Amino acid sequence: LAENSRLIVVGTVTDSRIGEVFDDDPTGRYPTRMLHTVVQVDEALKGSPTAGEVRVTTDELGFAAPNLDDWRKEGTRVLLFLTPSAEEGYVLANLNYTQTAYFIQGEDVRAAVGNPVSAQVAEMSLSDLRRELGNKP
Repeated sequence: LAENSRLIVVGTVTDSRIGEVFDDDPTGRYPTRMLHTVVQVDEALKGSPTAGEVRVTTDELGFAAPNLDDWRKEGTRVLLFLTPSAEEGYVLANLNYTQTAYFIQGEDVRAAVGNPVSAQVAEMSLSDLRRELGNKP
């Protein structure tokens, strides 16, 4: 996961809003909507952001489900594994969205969505991740 990421950041969500809307549903009732989430970067664990904040584009439904906390809410502290977008900003670094976003509370890391890979990452503390990654370029 870290090798596939060009940028790994810890920060706080400051804004999240609908960006592009793709009218790809033949009925016209269920368009694909992309969210643009702005994260104020507190710390880069790998790479260097070009500014003090990053914009992350995700599918609106990528983290939306019953009984699931959405990390894209304003004020949420997060750990994100990112790669540059082909257009602008960043996208989540892995084909499986659920392995790339985590909640941070103090030193605790909590997976946004449970799966075997995210569970392994969430077993580590933020200090463990800092040591493991060593802010690699």
